[in-house]
Amino acid sequence: MELNELLSRITPPDEAARARAHERWSECAKPLGSLGTLETAIEDIAALTGSAEVALSPRAVLVLCADERRLLTTAMLSFRNKLLSSGKPTEDVNELLIRLMK
Repeated sequence: MELNELLSRITPPDEAARARAHERWSECAKPLGSLGTLETAIEDIAALTGSAEVALSPRAVLVLCADERRLLTTAMLSFRNKLLSSGKPTEDVNELLIRLMK
């Protein structure tokens, strides 16, 4: 498939789906906006897919306190260094570290 053909299939975000996703997540039993960027990401996914029914079943959300985050970062950096020293790829670990350090 040609790039131009793929690009022509991209449609503008569905703002109605975004609004439905926002409404759906606002009705959940939690403080409004308490999931922060996760809620925004879900609304973005809804707008891009055109459906407020967003399923991220193979995904997980990890909530860490500052100490846990520091320990996980240290462990991931150590693991990354072991991969580097054995000549193995580190792209996935790098991506996780970037997300963890944001």
